Amino acid sequence: MSTAEMLGRMPVSDPLALLCVMQNLGIIRRDLASTVEILSSRSGFSLDRVRSALTSLVADGSVAEVVTDRWTGYYVTARGILTAMSFFS
Repeated sequence: MSTAEMLGRMPVSDPLALLCVMQNLGIIRRDLASTVEILSSRSGFSLDRVRSALTSLVADGSVAEVVTDRWTGYYVTARGILTAMSFFS
């Protein structure tokens, strides 16, 4: 069972669920940042759900945004890693 499937069966908020999926996928460094479209396809969430969750996660410092001239990506910060790991412990 994938992380997204497991979290889909639990009463978990979208931001926390997306954070756990990103952490499990190893999106934990700036050079591994993923776009909204990639996160949507990997998590099984709609684009709107991913955007909404990312807004919350960036605001609390669990996810950082990488903006280039061609794309915008997101990765889990140290704070986000600790949050995701504490959820599973």
